[in-house]
Amino acid sequence: MSDQVEFSMEASFGDKENARLHMSAFRTIVEASWHVINNPKAILKAYPEYFNGIIDELVERGEDREEALKQMGEAIAKLFAINQRLAYMVGTELAECIGARPMEKELMVNPIDRFNDQSNTPEEMYEEAIKILRQDLSSDGNERRN
Repeated sequence: MSDQVEFSMEASFGDKENARLHMSAFRTIVEASWHVINNPKAILKAYPEYFNGIIDELVERGEDREEALKQMGEAIAKLFAINQRLAYMVGTELAECIGARPMEKELMVNPIDRFNDQSNTPEEMYEEAIKILRQDLSSDGNERRN
């Protein structure tokens, strides 16, 4: 199994107003992810139709219910940490292109240092994205912002 990941992403907007709308969406994803990462059990309670079946199945297999809830919460937090990183990276690139204020780094579980890198080659930007995405997603909660 290879540990390499390849991806390509392109986006274009017909006008600056459309780009600003997308910028707002990326900011919302970053902020909403922060809330889920800091309290993943809330999403388990909010959408029981998605999660109760999985948790019940784990309990039937012998897992302790509290442990199953904890594991499910950790998995959801990791998923939202990945989503947050992607939204932050794309939102940062978009903000730089349209001259919008930078993304709020304070809401990042693991803050990513970004700067205007439009002079970087596509290969350098690709390598930077890979390094960011490979950051350790394990968390004991100490990285979370309060």
